[in-house]
Amino acid sequence: MKGVHHLLLTTVTGGCAIIPMIPLIPPGWLPPLALGLVIGSLAPDADASDAAILHPGLPGRGTGARGFSRWILPFFGYLIRYLIYYPCWAVLRLLFGRRCSLEHRGLLHSFLGVTLITLLTTACLAGFLFLARGDAYLLLVPFGSALLAGCLLHLVEDSATVTGIRWAHPWSDHAVHGTLRTGSVNLWPTAFVILLAAGGGMILAGPRYTGEALPWQAPAMFLFLLLAWGAFLLASGVRT
Repeated sequence: MKGVHHLLLTTVTGGCAIIPMIPLIPPGWLPPLALGLVIGSLAPDADASDAAILHPGLPGRGTGARGFSRWILPFFGYLIRYLIYYPCWAVLRLLFGRRCSLEHRGLLHSFLGVTLITLLTTACLAGFLFLARGDAYLLLVPFGSALLAGCLLHLVEDSATVTGIRWAHPWSDHAVHGTLRTGSVNLWPTAFVILLAAGGGMILAGPRYTGEALPWQAPAMFLFLLLAWGAFLLASGVRT
């Protein structure tokens, strides 16, 4: 799946889930939640040299968007690729032999891989904060949580493709896959983004018409996201 589809599907899903919970979330947690989701949506592709997270050029208008894709995304992309992916692969290669191969949709596209991305990226940021004498360690909690959620959504999205995902790699090479072809023109991911945004927007618009927060808004949103993603995977022919 293309990087822009990963980015849109993950951020729209995450935004729909987070917005109803804003009254319960400390305001200072919102920026690291957003950053974690964006990085996580692209992080597993750091094992590919042409990955969107390694190169500037993601669509966006304004100096902020261009600066984010030009500097921040590649910073995390190269950190994950060279300080996490390659060292972890080398260790696992010794343990699992040829079963752990250096390839796209290998280690980083597995549950073990995204767990390592989350733990070690968060640890690297903690180290940077320590060296910079920063005191924002609590912000690593929402960042790490959103990073893991973004990575897992990336794997779910790629599970809908023909190649699929080996979730239990390197213990097992069994792949969960669907019928979505990423190399061809396919409007289904874009249509699903629009469906998510429209459905989520209708639920979020409830308080605007009632004048008060709706107690069922958050549960309704999570139910909608669960059903929508289930329908997406079913329509994409995902099978184990």
